[in-house]
Amino acid sequence: MALCFLKLGNPEGVLHHCNKMLADEKYPLEEKLRVKVLYRRAWAWCEVNEFEKCQSDLEGVFQLEKGNVEALKLRGVLEGRIKENNRHMSTRLKNLFKS
Repeated sequence: MALCFLKLGNPEGVLHHCNKMLADEKYPLEEKLRVKVLYRRAWAWCEVNEFEKCQSDLEGVFQLEKGNVEALKLRGVLEGRIKENNRHMSTRLKNLFKS
């Protein structure tokens, strides 16, 4: 279900379903599925500008699967968004303190 929300560009739906899957202690996820769920949740966190949570989930992916190509790509996207966000915030702060 999370993959459907991912393809539809609905990060809130992705977060909801991934959180449910990761929280289910009665039926713990197999390692490969856990990697997929963490990756999808990381993508969703990135989409809603929750960069620290995205980074945390990516670290979880890399702990389970060091060379995960998709996670490496997402890390590049994340780094770009963080830089963009920092530039945007810097400009806003400069404008705030202008006379």
